[in-house]
Amino acid sequence: MHIFDPDAHFMGGYALVGQPFPLAAGLALGCKRKRTDQIAICFLGDGANNQGTFHETMNMASVWELPVLFVCENNLYAIGTHIDRSTAVRDQYKRVCGYEIEASQHDGMDIDVVMEAAGKAVDYVRSNSKPYFIEFMTYRFRGHSMSDAKGYRTKDEEAEWQQRDPIYIYSERLKEQGVVTAEDIKAMEKEIDDEIENDIIKFAEESPEPRVEDLKKYVLDDNPDPRWIGPLQQ
Repeated sequence: MHIFDPDAHFMGGYALVGQPFPLAAGLALGCKRKRTDQIAICFLGDGANNQGTFHETMNMASVWELPVLFVCENNLYAIGTHIDRSTAVRDQYKRVCGYEIEASQHDGMDIDVVMEAAGKAVDYVRSNSKPYFIEFMTYRFRGHSMSDAKGYRTKDEEAEWQQRDPIYIYSERLKEQGVVTAEDIKAMEKEIDDEIENDIIKFAEESPEPRVEDLKKYVLDDNPDPRWIGPLQQ
């Protein structure tokens, strides 16, 4: 959250629930006005879809035919309330039919399914310059935060979903197809653990505290970037 890198075309993560919807529509409008084949992709959770910004943005995206892909990760609980207790329509992809937006629902725990469905959705948005809403059914194994004791769901339910861990499913598929061996996977896991422990965590712990005089450094209005102003003024 709060990471922003225009060079990588990553336009940020945001703390406010529902905030990315209108921002994604604005970015899609910029893509359309620049007349490129770029599209905006907005990731959202099932808990954000009850915000007014959701409906306002869906209507705007449809009316203006904006090239934006909305990717809903439905984990059934948002932060800590089951979707059946908070939302009238459990299948989130059905909620955009009132805005005449193409939509589909898929298994979000299968990497191959996700890749295929996402590829088709991106192609649709790019070729038609229209919005698309894709819903992936998934599950959050851990709590929403470190203070989340997960008391709102049963251990049996968690265990059932953990059998569908995407990493486990894909690892088993790769082994069955002879792409990798169990030893290869163990080696990759060790390499990843070592990188996290010896590089990332060590770097964070040994980095100096930020200086007070740098508090306003990298604030947008102190560092205007003409790349994100010019195209919309043309």
